[in-house]
Amino acid sequence: MITSVKNNCTDYLRKQSVRQHHVGIQVTSATTDTPEVIYTIGELEEMLHTALKQLPENVRRAFELSRFGNMTYNQIAEEMSVSPKTIEAYISKALSVLRAELKDYLPFVLIIYNIS
Repeated sequence: MITSVKNNCTDYLRKQSVRQHHVGIQVTSATTDTPEVIYTIGELEEMLHTALKQLPENVRRAFELSRFGNMTYNQIAEEMSVSPKTIEAYISKALSVLRAELKDYLPFVLIIYNIS
């Protein structure tokens, strides 16, 4: 039990560190936005929304709640009345589709939307 708690704490701290790093990148890039950068971000947003529309409704909803709503898999599972493992499978499927659809732009999308 002690090992489990230790591992959960380590995972939490690592995730927070990654999020803070991405927020720092976003703040830095927000201060240097040029019209070209703003246009490129708009294009990426459109491509992301197009890719998300291709997903089945339940997969898209789980992905959006997880990545844009900052909900945990357990919270999403309760809201959607499915198991957390099902949510995990939905997110995995969504990420694989997004990787395929946005393969050339995925690093930029990850930075913009903090999808990690």
